[in-house]
Amino acid sequence: MTLNLRPEIEHILKEKVKAGHYDSLEEAANGMILIAHGQEALVEEDIEELRREVALGIEQADRGQFSQFTAEEIIAQEKARRRR
Repeated sequence: MTLNLRPEIEHILKEKVKAGHYDSLEEAANGMILIAHGQEALVEEDIEELRREVALGIEQADRGQFSQFTAEEIIAQEKARRRR
């Protein structure tokens, strides 16, 4: 399949690859489309569940119950997960 992307969309995908979020333009396009699809599929129950999880995380952080990490570590873990 061949797609003609608007220049601003192509720029966004290139920036995602440049930032290390994806290894290729194709991977970036697929990932971004899956994210958009997932967001469209969210229902009110999903949103409420996310709010509960965020509130729990904030409470744990306030009690000092959290792990130290860097953005680079998270990106590397995600890349490794995608390769599996």
